[in-house]
Amino acid sequence: MREARLTIVGEGDERGNLEALIEALNLSQDVSLPGHNPDPLSILSQASLFVSSSSHEGLGNALIEAMACGVPVVATDAPYGPREILQGGRLGRLVPVGDATALAQAMAMTLEQPPESAVLRPAPPRNSASRHRPKGSSIFFRRQGSREMPFLRRRRLRQL
Repeated sequence: MREARLTIVGEGDERGNLEALIEALNLSQDVSLPGHNPDPLSILSQASLFVSSSSHEGLGNALIEAMACGVPVVATDAPYGPREILQGGRLGRLVPVGDATALAQAMAMTLEQPPESAVLRPAPPRNSASRHRPKGSSIFFRRQGSREMPFLRRRRLRQL
């Protein structure tokens, strides 16, 4: 089995339970809970795998951000998002909601055989307007008031 380190970014009601479980299973060397990070892409861009185990989704911004960073994705086939974003599993493995065994297997398979990061990143636009954009510029959709998407845009610009 491949060695891996788990990093869970963010805060939530289950933090205390997670900390107790990590301690009880003696996993403190393998699991990190850094909490809220105003620039989650700084952590995400270093990841070997992004996992979404949601039972339901809205748009799935985190999946989109992971793919934009070229990070392979495994997600539960939750309603409203992952299937569409991952193009039915073509861009990342989809597993049934609540199936921990399938999720673990998909994670292991993706770590062993990750897709090429070029498959995950958005293709350059092919319209004539894009040919006349200044070098280094990039267009991403973003929601009004979003704090995450400006990080994505700056990160993408640095990569060009």
